[in-house]
Amino acid sequence: MLNLLAITGSPRKNSYSTKLHNEFLDPFIKNGSRIDIINPYDINIKPCTACGSCKDESNCIFDDSMTEIYKLIRDADIISISSPLYFSSFPGPLKTLIDRCQLLWEENRRNSIKIKERRGFFFCTAGSDYNDIFLSVLTVVKHFYNSINTSFNSDETILVKDCDLKDQISPEILEKCRILGTKYSD
Repeated sequence: MLNLLAITGSPRKNSYSTKLHNEFLDPFIKNGSRIDIINPYDINIKPCTACGSCKDESNCIFDDSMTEIYKLIRDADIISISSPLYFSSFPGPLKTLIDRCQLLWEENRRNSIKIKERRGFFFCTAGSDYNDIFLSVLTVVKHFYNSINTSFNSDETILVKDCDLKDQISPEILEKCRILGTKYSD
């Protein structure tokens, strides 16, 4: 049975990015995978202060929701992230979660706790359209997944722009999400 960690970055439970993510998750649900869904808006995560506490040992000065999230990340076979684009970046709570994974990067760097290899996926929506609209979030996602020993293929990323002009996500895009989920849910 696969363990999947789904991180939904939108404050809205029925957002376009969440709809994409849910279509991806559906085949995993049907195959009986264990799925943990977290939304940074619903939990308590303090921002990283770059204090260096995690540099030499697996310890964060904060005892908040990240304590459990570190365990979920370590146990996951697949990690998927969905997010709307906010001023060419992630919403603050999602970026805070990503930043707090410095602890996992330090573990990886020291080889102190071996983080198993896993696969990562990304679903993102943007209200408008301009050159390289997704460039900054794709850079962060690539670095994040690399830092936690997670393979990531940007060709399997679902990016939808001009959402402010749409009243729904096209059935073709939703189908692409389901097909991607089906490919990896077995």
